[in-house]
Order: sequence, then C-alpha cells, then structure tokens
Amino acid sequence: MTQTQTPPGPNDPYLLSPLKDVKCPPHAVVVIDDALPEPILEHFPNAVRVQAGESLKTFSALEAVAQKILEQRSSKPLTLIAVGGGSVGDAIGFLASILWRGVELWHIPTTLLAMVDSAHGGKTAVNLGKAKNQLGTFYPASKVFIVPEILETLPLAQRVEGLAELVKAFWLGDAKALDIWMSDAGRFASAPFEEIGDTLIDLLMHAIAVKYDVVSKDPFETKEIRTFLNLGHTVAHALELELGMSHGNAVSWGLACAAVLSQKHGFSPLNARRMFESVYPLLVPLAADALPTLERFSELVSKDKKRRNNELRSVLLKDVAQPYVTTCSPEEWHSALLEAQNKWAQTPIRVQLTTAREATIDLAASKSEQNRALCIQHLWPEVQITSPGSDADDVRHLRAALVGLRDERAKVFAGEGGTTLRFLLAQCAAHTRSVSIEAQPALMKRPHSALINALQRAGATIETTVRGYRVAPWGQFPEEITLEPAPSSQPASAIALLAASGMPFRLSLDLKELPSRGYFDMTLNMLRASGIELELDEMGVRFLGRTVPGSIHVNADASSASIFAAMPSVNFQSSNLGTLQPDASAPDVMARADAGEVSAADTPDMVPVLLARACVRGVPLRVTDGEILAHKESNRIDDLATLLRDAGATVETTATTIEVTDFEPALDALLDPKNDHRLAFAAAVLSERGVFRIANPWVVTKSYPRFWHDLRKLGWHIEPVQT
Repeated sequence: MTQTQTPPGPNDPYLLSPLKDVKCPPHAVVVIDDALPEPILEHFPNAVRVQAGESLKTFSALEAVAQKILEQRSSKPLTLIAVGGGSVGDAIGFLASILWRGVELWHIPTTLLAMVDSAHGGKTAVNLGKAKNQLGTFYPASKVFIVPEILETLPLAQRVEGLAELVKAFWLGDAKALDIWMSDAGRFASAPFEEIGDTLIDLLMHAIAVKYDVVSKDPFETKEIRTFLNLGHTVAHALELELGMSHGNAVSWGLACAAVLSQKHGFSPLNARRMFESVYPLLVPLAADALPTLERFSELVSKDKKRRNNELRSVLLKDVAQPYVTTCSPEEWHSALLEAQNKWAQTPIRVQLTTAREATIDLAASKSEQNRALCIQHLWPEVQITSPGSDADDVRHLRAALVGLRDERAKVFAGEGGTTLRFLLAQCAAHTRSVSIEAQPALMKRPHSALINALQRAGATIETTVRGYRVAPWGQFPEEITLEPAPSSQPASAIALLAASGMPFRLSLDLKELPSRGYFDMTLNMLRASGIELELDEMGVRFLGRTVPGSIHVNADASSASIFAAMPSVNFQSSNLGTLQPDASAPDVMARADAGEVSAADTPDMVPVLLARACVRGVPLRVTDGEILAHKESNRIDDLATLLRDAGATVETTATTIEVTDFEPALDALLDPKNDHRLAFAAAVLSERGVFRIANPWVVTKSYPRFWHDLRKLGWHIEPVQT
C-alpha cells in the first residue's frame, strides 16, 4: 500500500460535482430513493422512485423496478443511474449487470457511507431469503458523482456512520490523511458542516482514492489484496447480527478490536493507541452485558464470508498502510472485543469547552416515564405507548426483564438501576411463578427493605441470594398493601404500578411524609392516562380497577435537559418535556438556587448539576434536606463533596446539607464520579470553567448514553486519556 493517495485524475470514474452540473444522458433512467430531500428529487423529475432498504435487494422488488425502467426505455443504449445509499446502489448495480446482459451504470451516492465505500469498486449484491448479499456480481460504475450539497445536508448520525469507513481507508493506505483526521477527529464527528466541510470533502476524496488503489490491484478479489477492505469487519458483522447495530457504528467498534488484536500480533503499542483514539469519537455506547458470549460469537463469525476451508481469514495491521491477511480464531476476536469494550468504558476523558455553539439536541425519552410505561403495558398490553425511545441502561434492563417474565424465564437481570430492581420486585410479587432477580453487587447495598417488607406482608416470599433476590409471588392479590416510610418514593411507585393488572387494592402510606412526592404523582398520572381509576387521600390511594385502555405519551427526558440548562454557556431549549417529571421545573429550581438555597427533597437528581452550576457562576449555594441523597448510586453528599473539592471548590457538608462558597478550577484535575451518572454530569458542567479529566465517563449510559457525543455538538472538546 502507498503511504499517500492523490485526489482523482481525469481518467478516474469518480467526480466531485455540484448537483446542478450532474447531467443525465438522454438514454438514462434514474432510480432514486423516495425518501431523499425534495431538492434532490426535483433534480430528477422523471425518476423511478423506490423504497430504500434491504427489502429492495430482493428479486421480487427488482422485477417491479425493472418493469418501470422498461416502461421508460425498452432498448439499448441505456444508462441506469442509482441515486441513494448503499441498498439502492447494491440493488440497481446488480440489475444493471444483468439487464440485457449489462447496461451502463452511474452512481450518485447520497450517504457518506456509500460515498466512501459501497459506490466504488463494482461489488453488487442482493439477498437470498434472510441471508444478506448472497447473490452478486462485479460490475463497476462508469461514473460516480460525489455531490457536496448532498453531503452538507446529511444528518449528523449519517455522517458519523460513514466516517468509520473513512478512518478505515486512512489506516489502510493514507498516512497524511490520517494525520489530518487525528488533528481534530472529534470535531469532524460533531461540528456543523460549514465548520469542517471543505476539509471533510478533501478527506473523503483521499479515502476514495485508497479504495480504488486496492481494487485496481485485485478487482475480482482473487489475490487477498481486496480483502484488506474488510479491516474491522469481522467483529462488525457479528455486532450487526447480534445487536442490530448499524454498519458504520459496528465498523467503528470493529476497528477498535482490530487495534487490540493487531497489537497482540506485532502492531506497535503506539499505533494501537493511536488507532483507538482515531475511532473513539465514533464509538457508540456498548454495554458489557450486551456482548455476545464466546459460543454465540463463534456461531456468528462462522457465517463470515471471509472464511476459507473453515478458517477465519482476518485483516490486521503491521503499521499504517501495511495491512495483511492472516488466520485468527473466533476466541482471539472475542477476547479483543471484550478488551476493546473494557478499554472504552474505563479510559478517562479530558473535557473542556472550546467554542460554545448552537446545536439541535434530540433528547431521548425520560427513563422515569419510560420505565413506568413499560410496567403498565406489561400488565395491560392493550395500553398504547408513544415515545421518542430510550437506550439508557436502566430502560434496556427493565425492558429485557419484562420480556423474560412474559416468556416465563426463571431468571431476569436488573443491572445497576434502583428503579429497575424495585419495579421488578413488585412485578415479580404479582407474577405467576417464582423468579430470581440478579443485580450488580452495588445495587444490593442500597435500601430496599421498605418495599420488600410491604410485599412480604402482602403474601410474597422474597429471599436474598448470592446475586440478588428470589421472589415467590403471592397466591392471591392482596386487598391492601401497607408501605412503611422509605428514603424515596420508588417503593410506592413500584406497588402503585401493579394497579395496571386491573386488580382493586389499597396502598396505605403517609403521603405527607413521602420523599420525592413528584415522582409518585407522575406514576399516578400515568396510571390515570392508561385507564386506571383511583381515589387519593392523605393516608394512601385506593385503586378501583381498569376502564378503557388508554394511551401514554412518554416525554423527552427533563433530567437530561436540566444538565444543559445548568450550563451558562449553552442556550438550551427543548420541546416535549411535558410537566409530569419533577425535573421539568428546572427553571424554577435554578431561580431558587440563584437566591442561595434549595431543598434536595424537590428534585434530588438535579442537586449535583445545581452545585456545579453554582461553582461555574461563582454564586454560593446551600442544599438542604440532603439525607435523601445518601442512598443513591453513591453517597451523593460525601462523594459529590469530594468531586467538587477535587475540582477546586470550597465545600462544607453536614449529614443533611452541602454548601459551596468558592471555586477556583484545579487545572487537569481527575474527577471521579464514583459510578454515579449524576456526578459525571456535574463534572461536565464544571468543565465550562476548566479543563478536567473524568474517570469512568461512560457511567452516563445508565440514563443518557449519548451525553458526551451531544456535549461535543455544543462545542466541548473531549478526548480519551490513555495511560
């Protein structure tokens, strides 16, 4: 491989061209993705419109497309022009290769992934049943147009998808372009196009040149040279199959794994570190408990098309631009995946605000609302849920556990979520058979006795096990469940959600003394919306049964919004927060904080960012009623005080209060959130006034997996700090 590639010359098939200069020959038929923006569709007024996706890559779909093509042009010469992403290019490329035994083909790729990869090199493919890309040809396009306006209008998520293949190309054959990428990788993955567009287009053309250099040496993949293009794809294909991860995101993780395994085979530690850093801004959160087992991973890679004589042919690196093909076992790749995931999760990050910018932040669903809605729908499937969706760990674990209950599994997993475990304890008490709930050890140390005692008094049997709890359900639904005082309202909500079963009962508790009352009111409001009748008095709630199943709209997460609202440099506005969540009152709470004192009892989850905000603004703040914070993911008073002091704040605490009075940022201090996502958010707020390293940064996946990616969009520089 050559060290540096040049942009296309006059005889190269790919062209950088504005859309207005793309002129179709008179004998052309355009096949276009119907979902593209209107200006692109209008440029091709007589095009055959198709629905992009894997359903297009079937013989039945292509037959219908061919019929429409023949209605426009029934004899040679004919040029088929594919306008769309990879699925359109694959399908129409295959059709061009077999229609009348071959007609001319042009590509106008409309995703960065297609621009850098699938539109070039001549591979076409369609699916055979559920098996992807089983039938195909080598049929290069005579022209490939790279249109800057299309790249400019791509959503950021689609840009990030294609950047994985861009980085892969640089490691395969362009050291100079790799240096440019490494100079500001995070900004290429987050900044508006107008900031980085010219450089990104230049990098794109260099990446395409790498692909043509490889393909020209092995056009039909007979010499193992073209196999180099599969760098990172061994693990990527397994993640796509197992987790439904998109191709570009999976390739980013595949490259991280290739860095690990290449080092074990002689790649220098410096290069391995650099390769990890090159894809770090592209890595989407990947939980350790979501990874396939070795047995499952081996099964997945056994379907890999790179296998020869039952051996897994793998692409590794000796150095930049020095790929090679060797044999690696599934065990080696699985070990590399575990190591790469652990390295990603454990590597601290350095965080600082560089230039604040406006950006659109699409907040995920409130995990508080989403988890309640999932429990209601589990007991009353006819209830409809509309939601922007959430991939927070707590939601993911609860969703999987409820599926396990429905499938009559004997064991479910609660992860590290206190809400998840408490909701599951109540759901299992009302279940049809005994269930074991496994949880992380730290979660077992948090207070659950009030809920467990209430469920046991109502007839359930709950035993502590080595890994969690075993719950034997009550034989008959109780008429009354009495709840003693608890450190939070979650036990009350967990029991109240059982009303979705339709069974009438009374929940007796002292509502006047209930901590975090807003969250319990949210539970009752969601039950009402679903169709549950209830009556409220000072000493409890009587649930009367179900009426007509209703619908629940889950709002965007107000807790996530409050983080950005706490950042003075961010002009953050968000719609669809609703009013059910206590943290939706963030503006009022911050106004009280500006006056110098707030109570933790109102919105306990906001306390860390409120104190960090006070530090950044240089305004003293005293938080009272802090005893409610002692039993969160951490001892939130003590651990928050330590984090703030490490950052340079003057902090005083008692058993029930925490107060900051001064803040002088400690340069490059290491802040440890103690496995508490709220403390990690506080550290991010502090970075408005200083440069900090943050340990265990991906603890944020508990509630907001894309937090650091979104912070980059707002102008923060975030980089891994490897030791």
